[in-house]
Amino acid sequence: MTDNSDLLLSKSVKYFLQLTEDMNYTQAAQSLGITQPALTQQIKKMENAIGTPLFGISGKKLFLTEAGKRMKSTAEKLRSIVDNVTKELEVYTRPEQGNLTIGVLSGINTKIISTFLSTFLKKYPQIRLNVVSEDDIYQMYRDLDHNKLDFIFNYLPHDLSNVQINFQRYQSDVFTKEKPIVLIDKDSQLSLNEHKLWAGYSSNYLYNHILKNNRNKPSLVYMTSNLYDLLALAKQNDYAVIIGSETFKLLPDYLQKEFKVSETYDDVELRVALTYTKSSLAIPRSKNFIKEWVKFLDNEPYSSRLEDSSK
Repeated sequence: MTDNSDLLLSKSVKYFLQLTEDMNYTQAAQSLGITQPALTQQIKKMENAIGTPLFGISGKKLFLTEAGKRMKSTAEKLRSIVDNVTKELEVYTRPEQGNLTIGVLSGINTKIISTFLSTFLKKYPQIRLNVVSEDDIYQMYRDLDHNKLDFIFNYLPHDLSNVQINFQRYQSDVFTKEKPIVLIDKDSQLSLNEHKLWAGYSSNYLYNHILKNNRNKPSLVYMTSNLYDLLALAKQNDYAVIIGSETFKLLPDYLQKEFKVSETYDDVELRVALTYTKSSLAIPRSKNFIKEWVKFLDNEPYSSRLEDSSK
């Protein structure tokens, strides 16, 4: 993804939209990489120019006024227009230069993905890659829509009926499948049914529908989106933890030996995929990224690479 959209979109509109997403001046300023006073001043300038407040405060919470809601709707349409124009222009840009931002859903082991990214950069050294980890699948797809992410490595939901994502807009290339497994400390004296506290990711993480439907109704502990921190937490507190079977295989031997697989959900298939918007196929560097990923897996399948990595 390039910074051209941000350059073409006015500072005021960019700041305003970020604030409507975070609804918190401190968080929005951090997201924008500016100070809170600078953000406040820019919003005040907008409000003075329009002649009416865009935000109000109720207690400690920020809310959009009616004028703010209208401004948000118009600003989002403007951003969409700018994004589309930017993408159309990028069709004619040089395929060996520019930026690509890759999102990786927490829980997916990045070892093999990192190997591919290193291979890609050797061939396209002038492309700048930015890799971000995210534990909110819905936010990742929103970021794809807004061109904040170019590609995402993610788990496709097992049951699409309750997922608020229009998958028709995206291309998802599944490259492996795995089963959810439940781990407990190898020295634990408790059975899985007796484990009432389970360690997991954020409430939007795709594993959590399994935990919520568990007949024993365990309490979920959302502590971190870092897999190693998560396992350390589970080890220290004798929590059960749920991860993907292939992700477990990629863990170092010493860490695998600290846990035992207590249950495998054979009826649930987690499909790991590279996902992108269909329109990104028109952008040369994005097309090259996809081509190189296919070539990478053709040279050695993911399953084979997984076995090599787990040795």
